[in-house]
Amino acid sequence: MNRIIFTPCPSCRKSGNDRQGDNLANYPDGSKYCFRCGYYQHSNSVTKIKEPTPLPKITLPKDCDTSYPSNIIDWLESFQLSKTDLLHNGALWSDSLFRLIFPFWIDGDLKGWQARSIKKDEKIKWLTKGNIKDLNIIYSGGRSVTQWSRETRLFLVEDIISAIKVSKANNKILAMPLFGVNFKPLQLLKLQFKKYIIFLDENMHEHSIKKARQMSHYGISCSTVLSKCDPKRYTYEELKMLIGN
Repeated sequence: MNRIIFTPCPSCRKSGNDRQGDNLANYPDGSKYCFRCGYYQHSNSVTKIKEPTPLPKITLPKDCDTSYPSNIIDWLESFQLSKTDLLHNGALWSDSLFRLIFPFWIDGDLKGWQARSIKKDEKIKWLTKGNIKDLNIIYSGGRSVTQWSRETRLFLVEDIISAIKVSKANNKILAMPLFGVNFKPLQLLKLQFKKYIIFLDENMHEHSIKKARQMSHYGISCSTVLSKCDPKRYTYEELKMLIGN
């Protein structure tokens, strides 16, 4: 074996997790590591198990509903998005937080959520609950999907709104929010897409190039879009030109 392959993690399986059977990274030297629970096996077959820290139960604010304020709809329309896009993605509004919330459900369980503030003086734009970076939320045609072709190009963007917008611009591609700008190449390798494209804000060019080089060190085909603005601020016509066929 001269490449990293992914197999079921015995520790995760005992806890009823790793339903897709691909949490355990098997390295060329014979060692194995699970990024989900910390299970580790040396190449000499000596096994160590890191006890996972119990995660607190994720809940939504009690006042969540789909009564979106008009200023939220106006804000979305500035990106050529609409209330329909919010409803398609199960987005909610919370008066107590004064934020737009995107919940992430897996098999009926709430695994986490992100809440966006549109206040200009708000220092923290996105409020996060749960370890959502491990969820690999992927969008196609403006909606999150659970099935896809690994032959499809996967665009890596910074946030959920950008992922929805970019995925709507071309139905032949997929988009995934990184929930920030940093990510682990091995976590993406697990998804086994043939082509990844990093598409971040205009002030992230050097970072994008650096990350693409890191990906190539793992044998992952990765390129960058050196954008002139936040991806969600492009028009659909401009995105089509940047994304290509």
